[in-house]
Amino acid sequence: MGFRTLEISNPAEIHVKRSQLEITEQGVTVMIPLEDLTTVICSGPNIRMSTMAQSQMAAAGISLMVINEKYHPSCIIMPIESNVRQTLVLRHQINMENELKQRLWVNLITQRSVIRLAHLHFSAETARKKSFNTPQTSRTRR
Repeated sequence: MGFRTLEISNPAEIHVKRSQLEITEQGVTVMIPLEDLTTVICSGPNIRMSTMAQSQMAAAGISLMVINEKYHPSCIIMPIESNVRQTLVLRHQINMENELKQRLWVNLITQRSVIRLAHLHFSAETARKKSFNTPQTSRTRR
């Protein structure tokens, strides 16, 4: 059972070899075991993947999501047999009432704002403490 979501955002070539996802980006090749993955998200331009690789990913129970330039899903490829739970969750999300979607969106944005404000406050405090801890060079006239 997989446990990782992999996002590919740079130009890459993707193959499946020996039950491993082989990703080549800028001359560097990385191998990831298929059994570790649940979802692969392709969010960048020039990502090449064969239909054979997609078929092998589906057979391993891995879903594939393609993201457009606005960072919205434009395509989801899901294995039919092995991903019943993920399919049910996706259907429930699609069929949610607009009022619930809006409330969830407001909650999400509110939490993101709270986290960002806390980060800004922490950054400001850290910067303030650093400015007090740095030695001051002062010039005195004699």
